[in-house]
Amino acid sequence: MSEAGDAGPARHRDRTRLISGGMLAAVVIAAAVVALRLHRNGHGLGDDFALYINQARSLFEGNVAQVITDNRFLWQNSVAVTPPIYPWGFPILLSPFVHLWGIEAYDKLKVVEVAAFCVWLVLFHGIVRRRTGRVIALALTVAFASAPLYLVHTDQLLTEFPHMAATATVIWWLDRLQRSPATQAATTAQWVERRVGLLTASTGQLVTLGLLMVAAYNIRRESIVLLAVLAAAMVVDTVGSLSTWRFPGGSVVSRLKALVHAIPWRRIGTPFLAFAAGAFLFQLLLPSTLIPDNGNSKRFITERLFSTDTKTKDYPFQLTLQLGIGPHPLLGLILMAIAAAGVIVACIRRPRLNIPIAVLTACTMLVVGTHMRMVARYYFQITPFIAYFALMLPISYAELLLGHRRLGVTTRRALLACLSVPALWIAALHVHDLPARLRAADRYNDSGQVQSGGVTEISAPAFTAIERYTDADDVIVYYRVRTMTLYTGRRGVQTTNLDKAARLGDYFMQNLQREYSQPKATENDLLARGWVVVWEDENWRLWEIPSG
Repeated sequence: MSEAGDAGPARHRDRTRLISGGMLAAVVIAAAVVALRLHRNGHGLGDDFALYINQARSLFEGNVAQVITDNRFLWQNSVAVTPPIYPWGFPILLSPFVHLWGIEAYDKLKVVEVAAFCVWLVLFHGIVRRRTGRVIALALTVAFASAPLYLVHTDQLLTEFPHMAATATVIWWLDRLQRSPATQAATTAQWVERRVGLLTASTGQLVTLGLLMVAAYNIRRESIVLLAVLAAAMVVDTVGSLSTWRFPGGSVVSRLKALVHAIPWRRIGTPFLAFAAGAFLFQLLLPSTLIPDNGNSKRFITERLFSTDTKTKDYPFQLTLQLGIGPHPLLGLILMAIAAAGVIVACIRRPRLNIPIAVLTACTMLVVGTHMRMVARYYFQITPFIAYFALMLPISYAELLLGHRRLGVTTRRALLACLSVPALWIAALHVHDLPARLRAADRYNDSGQVQSGGVTEISAPAFTAIERYTDADDVIVYYRVRTMTLYTGRRGVQTTNLDKAARLGDYFMQNLQREYSQPKATENDLLARGWVVVWEDENWRLWEIPSG
């Protein structure tokens, strides 16, 4: 009878998991389809992608050192170009596809971005589900799976989504290690030692955690905050373990010695040592910039995170924009305040679950907030957790009500449905907005237009001329050097200073249609300096710069 009684709830749980899994799969597949349809021919103008592709290609061509040397030369002699070299995690991810399809297969390479976005959606759902249940998790996942700015960003070969997926993998694995409530007991010196969470994990599991952190760190350097996340999780579990111990008698000193002896320092240190060793070995094999110089200063933090100025478009402005409810910086600031209150409540009620992601969110905000410019995409990882913590106030109150025995199943479900309304409302706004974006992308592609970041009908002749009229060791002054280097193999300098261009460059490929990031000079100015035109068309003019 007991077995028959248990079978019903078990079947119900299995059915619930199946339905929930099917709905999640449908959401992720729909997000992938919409993201691919929003892609436009070619690639955007910014040339960060060019260095990623060049690094990816070098892994198969065996010229890693040359790529590092060329880009360091660019970094040392140019303006507005950072860093000397990117971390190699994303290039490693791209490398087999670049090798297979080539450097111009943007439509195929962008599938990697879509896949990373989809992996993040699944992991984000799992992280939220463990803390709020399936209904809220699915509603929040739908909100971000349909977010236009997130979907459109898969059209760029950049690191935001691979980094978000890698970071979410670390949190997912951390959750996995903390999931079992079982403890290990051992009697030592008249007291009982009980370990919980991470302190029960095996050495192999803790090493894996450290190496997953290395992977995230080698996609984007702000993943260094994962060390703080791990430290917070270890402190919570250690305190939780200490609270179950019975202290032996004796002097204060002997009790302190017993306490220090009982703390499993080796187990606590294992993932940190694994991270340090993994990062060190990775840096030996594929060196990159450990601390990028982006004009970072803590004085920018207040401006980036708390400004409501619509002109500067700082994070409160970007928060509501990324949520898909329009640019409303004051509302964004209010949401941040609600989320801050949610952090406090969530960390008090469930510290082991919520302190790590609270530390991740806060530390990431501080790190990216030191950047000299407001770069909205750097905050993509933060916004979903702001939304999560903003829901924690009503969720915590609902948990108190749901714990009341007199509440029936129908009432419980109604409460959960009500709590999911804000996320579903945001998703509805997204669904209303997406058709217009899809039609615009279709019109763009059907008209034969191509984004100007890579080789287009306009830029192709310039690259062909550089290859034809310059030697392999020449230095080219160009307004998007990393893209030029990707396609021509030439070193370059990006500067607006004409004297510096004359001193460092052998040739200057002048963009006749715009003056962005290149020396501003007329044809007569350059002729007066003795520069010689060796090739030109209606868009470009290639100047040979006399030596000396």
